[in-house]
Amino acid sequence: MEGLGFPLLVFIAWVVFSVIRGAAKAAGELQKQPRAGDALPKSLPGMNPDFLEMLRQLERASRSAEEPAPVPRRVAPVPARDEPEFVEDVRSLEVDVHRAAREEISLDTASEAAIQRRREAAARRDLPRSGADHAAFDARIRAEADKATAAPAATPPATARLQHALVWNEILGRPVSLRDEPDPRSR
Repeated sequence: MEGLGFPLLVFIAWVVFSVIRGAAKAAGELQKQPRAGDALPKSLPGMNPDFLEMLRQLERASRSAEEPAPVPRRVAPVPARDEPEFVEDVRSLEVDVHRAAREEISLDTASEAAIQRRREAAARRDLPRSGADHAAFDARIRAEADKATAAPAATPPATARLQHALVWNEILGRPVSLRDEPDPRSR
């Protein structure tokens, strides 16, 4: 097998060179293309007949492309003189648009009215109070339910308490990676 390597390499090189030489010969024959008026020959040595037919069709297409195509002339119809032209009733958008005047809103007048209401409320509140006023206020306060006293919180059901206990155990307990090892604090 060792002696077979070099002759095999020489054979492959000879095949490659012969293919290249055949392609160069075919390319040289193609470069000898006929002139524009000449027709392609029926066959060239080493050429596929289908390829030659395709070349002929391309040549015909290029000849027809070189000739200018006739341009059809369009003639606009002339309107009859006794018929009036159609005129569309169109308003221009460039005209100023007249809108209704906006209602003026003055925030100053609204704020002045609010300030006046606050002053009147403060003047009513700042009047001197008598003992009867204090007694009426005290009675009104005692009649209302006491919102400040906190009612005892309802006891959550056992399932909710158990769930909270498990969550806190996970939060405060040992990390999961260390749970299989003995706890050094338990010794």
